[in-house]
Amino acid sequence: MRISARSSFAEPASRRLRLGLFAGLAVVPPLLGLGYALAYSLGLVGALANGFTGEHWAKLLRTSDVTRALGFSFAAAAITVALATTLALGLSLAPRRAARSAAALARPHSSFRSSCRASSRR
Repeated sequence: MRISARSSFAEPASRRLRLGLFAGLAVVPPLLGLGYALAYSLGLVGALANGFTGEHWAKLLRTSDVTRALGFSFAAAAITVALATTLALGLSLAPRRAARSAAALARPHSSFRSSCRASSRR
């Protein structure tokens, strides 16, 4: 048995370190930015912060253009998901159907077998 210079115990630690660095550098800053933006929009932080208020959100959601845009976005997302799901299911199930029908064509039909047996007995 040959022992390699690279230990198998070191690999998970380096992998955890890489995942931690990725999370720290690529995931955490955008989440912090989104959190700050939400806190700013609620009036909790920032130069013009007067304390918690939902006034700006309520004013925004009362505007018909915004609600129409949100409805359009949700409809576009729903149509996209439905099309992608249909296409993915169709592509993934089509080879199974083709294989099943090819296998059925490769097998001789039972009535064909019985007629072959009958003709061979004569």
